Amino acid sequence: MSSEELLLAYNALLRLRDSLAYEDFVEADRNELSAVTPEQRLDIRQRLQQPPLSKISYENLLEMKITLSGVLSLKPNSMDRLAKTTSLAQNELWSSANLYRHLNYLDGTVPQGTGTDARPWIDAFFFRASAMLPPDKRMILTNGHTVPAMTVNPLNRLTVDYIAIVTNQCTASSVLRSPNHDMLRMYMLSGFLFIEARGFPLSADIPRAVSEMYASGKILQRKFLRGALTNGREWIFLLIKFNDDYEGASYMQSALIEFRSLRDFDGRVEAATPWPDVIAAILSDWASFILICMTIC
Repeated sequence: MSSEELLLAYNALLRLRDSLAYEDFVEADRNELSAVTPEQRLDIRQRLQQPPLSKISYENLLEMKITLSGVLSLKPNSMDRLAKTTSLAQNELWSSANLYRHLNYLDGTVPQGTGTDARPWIDAFFFRASAMLPPDKRMILTNGHTVPAMTVNPLNRLTVDYIAIVTNQCTASSVLRSPNHDMLRMYMLSGFLFIEARGFPLSADIPRAVSEMYASGKILQRKFLRGALTNGREWIFLLIKFNDDYEGASYMQSALIEFRSLRDFDGRVEAATPWPDVIAAILSDWASFILICMTIC
């Protein structure tokens, strides 16, 4: 049964519920509901019984045939590679030095504690990651994408906070004009990344982030999907591999990567090295699928 057909059936059930208070609609609801077979009703009930995304647990992931299959970690020579990436765009607006200046400014200006407060930090890392790309590449950022509701649960509309696409200068304008899933599907090979902005602690939101990435991957029909769960300071990177029939998947996650800020006796704040550079390098690599700084264990 297609998503559109299931949505029609679900809407019919809603109208049936409303008919309990409005007798004028009783007969019409019976006619529409009669077109739904018992098997379809069972399927709808099963989908409606799925937990809200805010309460998704590891047990729920197992029920959806989504399992943890490994750990992502930094490569042994990642610090040598990082030294090379730190020098990229050193004379540009979003150089490594200016990233640290910006983070220091945010720490002294913007309070942090919720997912929405994290966006200034997330934006800063993305801007630095964009500056690290080769001259012939361009990063396009979109946010607030809604995944079709029927993918996981018809009662929950999934929102992907950030999508980053790395493409060439010629096609970047097309993505900017039409940042929808159809356009994104066309340019997936150029780079694709989800960022789930959430609060503290991050570990509690891993099942939710995985389920949202899983739902989006099914829509986009992509075998691999890279993403991250973050509150701005703390980052957990995620890699999902879908089964051949897109029913179920396996995922890998990194250890928590965090940057800390130090405050001197005069109250001045300074972000400690090298973790902001590490986060920006991973974002740049993952968005362009180079995968320099992370490896699969």
